[in-house]
Amino acid sequence: MIEFLTSITLEQWFKIIEIVATVLIFILGYKKAWVKKNLPYIKEQLLTYVLEAEQLLGSKTGKAKKAYVYRTLYEKLPKIAKTFISYQTFGNIIDELAGKCDEMIKEKLKAEEKEKEFKKTISIETH
Repeated sequence: MIEFLTSITLEQWFKIIEIVATVLIFILGYKKAWVKKNLPYIKEQLLTYVLEAEQLLGSKTGKAKKAYVYRTLYEKLPKIAKTFISYQTFGNIIDELAGKCDEMIKEKLKAEEKEKEFKKTISIETH
């Protein structure tokens, strides 16, 4: 193997480097395009799983919810997506959605409370 590597000329090494660089540029460009195209769908799914985690685990369990969301979504991603989206990127998206989810959950709880009050009012009026 070493004999083979030493027998390659400088010109051939440059050609090999050029081919490898071209392939890397293609892969990185494809990765960026794939992420950009699928990011809205991924964010939508993340929001769904964040809300699900909130219902399952309740409040004050941020790390557990984040782990649940990541694991659940990551299992559903195609293999190619797993190579393009790092854990840190997932974490950033999850963090971004956490604020939105908190607002949505508060609104949902307010709506449920109003519904309970309305039902109480109706039951009092009918009796």
